[in-house]
Amino acid sequence: MNVAIVLYGQPRDYLKGYTNIQSFIKKQENCNFDFFYHCWTLNENEKYKHAKWREIDENTLIYNKDTESHLQELYNPILHNYENQNNVHFDELLYKNTIAYNNTKGLKFENIHNVLFQMYSRNKARDLLNNYINTNKINYDFVLMTRFDISVMPEVNFNELNNKYVYISDIHCPRNIIPDNCIIAEPDVFLDWLNIYENLKYILNNNTLFQKIISLNEEFEINPEQIVLANYIFHFKSTENIRYFKGGTI
Repeated sequence: MNVAIVLYGQPRDYLKGYTNIQSFIKKQENCNFDFFYHCWTLNENEKYKHAKWREIDENTLIYNKDTESHLQELYNPILHNYENQNNVHFDELLYKNTIAYNNTKGLKFENIHNVLFQMYSRNKARDLLNNYINTNKINYDFVLMTRFDISVMPEVNFNELNNKYVYISDIHCPRNIIPDNCIIAEPDVFLDWLNIYENLKYILNNNTLFQKIISLNEEFEINPEQIVLANYIFHFKSTENIRYFKGGTI
């Protein structure tokens, strides 16, 4: 069993996440794991921004120049990419004056740029895996995407999973929104699904997609759980192949 673990985003509290990921790996039998990641950097001693409603140790938000080399030492990634957040600027036409933008309210509205940084990082990490698979003709049975600071890994055994399904946390059940902290899918599904940032212009102002999301009694907003759900439905039309695990949360 070959599994790709794809990490994305800010490396805040990455030592905690690494410990949890390693504990998870040790429980898996007859599995080989390869790591890929896109990681946001900053200038020395700058602080990462975060959602206002999250309680976070401010010290974990301070960027240290040793982070990059430490992550490489810990994970020994197949491919990785570091990118300074200060150098990435979003084309506002991607999201302003869209259905999703106009439906985003309150604190979620204030968090839009954080969401875009997340979707961008997810997409870049996804691209690393895609390039490696295409260049080297490597086959993986599953892909697990998660954050550097994951607290609770999913309660799954890869040898018991069925690759016709995708697996997400049950934290929001019975709602349909998709917890964005940890997802598992077979590679072809994963590569279509997580091409989110490249697909944003089709997602955020798609009236047909808007109607489908509303029919599931969910909001159509620029918010991670809604966007991950929207791109899944955009590609696969329904949620019938989604299954749930416990854990997979921060």
